[in-house]
Amino acid sequence: RRSGGRGHVWRADTPSTLYWFEAQDNGDPKVEVPHRDIAYTLDIADKDSKPVEILRTEWRLQGTTWCDDEVALVRESEWKTRRVRLWQFNPSTRTKHSWPLLEYSMDDMYNHPGSASTRLTRENTLLMRRDAKGRAFFSGTGGSEAGDRPFLHLRPLF
Repeated sequence: RRSGGRGHVWRADTPSTLYWFEAQDNGDPKVEVPHRDIAYTLDIADKDSKPVEILRTEWRLQGTTWCDDEVALVRESEWKTRRVRLWQFNPSTRTKHSWPLLEYSMDDMYNHPGSASTRLTRENTLLMRRDAKGRAFFSGTGGSEAGDRPFLHLRPLF
C-alpha cells in the first residue's frame, strides 16, 4: 500500500503536460472512500503552473488512452467484483459522461470488448484512432469456445 502519485506519464496529445493519479484510500481497497483516485495534469512549460485536478474515479484508475483535447478514454477497475469500466472523458472541460461507455468482467474473455486502437504520431506518441465520423476503433483477441477470433470493431463515442 502506498500513498502519493503513481502512473506519471506525459499526456500523449499535448506537449509538455504531465499526467498522474493519486489514491485517496492510501492504496487500501478496504478503506471506504467516495473516489478511489484523482487524476491531475501539470503544464511544465509554464513555470507558474499548479497541478490541475481533471478527473475522479469511483474504482481504481488503470489508465488513459488519449485522443485529442476533447476525447480521452479512462479505464477503472474494482478487484473485489472483477469489473472494468471504460469512460469517455473530455480533457478540456474536465468532464466525463454520466454513464460508462463500456462495463465488463475482467475474467470474461468471450465478451471482452477489446481495447481502443492507437496510432503513432510524428512526436512518437500513441493516440486513439478514430474514423471521420468520430467512432473509435477497438480490437481484441475475441476469445470463443472454438479458439481466438481476433476482431476490429468501430464503436460510436458519445
